[in-house]
Amino acid sequence: ALGAEPATRVACAFHVARANGIEVYESPTNGRVSICNAPSRICVSPACSALSNERMLTGSQWERVLPRLVGEAEEVVVLGGPADAATADSVIKHGQRVLPHIAWVNACDGRSLRESLHVLAGCARLIAIDSSLLHFGRLFGIPTVSFWGPTAPMTLLKDAPGPAEEVWYEKVRCSPYIHVAETPPCLPRRRAITRAP
Repeated sequence: ALGAEPATRVACAFHVARANGIEVYESPTNGRVSICNAPSRICVSPACSALSNERMLTGSQWERVLPRLVGEAEEVVVLGGPADAATADSVIKHGQRVLPHIAWVNACDGRSLRESLHVLAGCARLIAIDSSLLHFGRLFGIPTVSFWGPTAPMTLLKDAPGPAEEVWYEKVRCSPYIHVAETPPCLPRRRAITRAP
């Protein structure tokens, strides 16, 4: 109505990166605006807000998927807020069981979002559930693997040209859940993604 043109995804990515002091490419490389200064690092974002923690995978599920996704990484950094430290410990415990040669780091240690974004911006890949860090990773053009169930990717993911993206979606009965319904279809029987029928 005011004749303003919406900012491009790349312009938004540059703005967010620069506002957080993150080094960026002068021109995006394959859709990526942040610089991959830790090519042997994979980041994992296993937690989300309490708004709908049914999105989270169990430790044993992480144990099954991480060997397929981590590849030749030398370091796996688990990102999240301070309240996610126990979840990160569980992911690390299960990850170490199947990938003992990799260095595992619990970065849910009280660092700020800005500090977490610095770690994320330099990694080679992000493995995540539907969470804010997934959306930051996609914005920066980092290759991502994401897991969905109670929330549906088609309601939250806009096409992002350039970055490699793998989406694993298992539609459960209550999907697409919280983002498109005032009352959850499962009523008060909210179940984790793993226990959904």
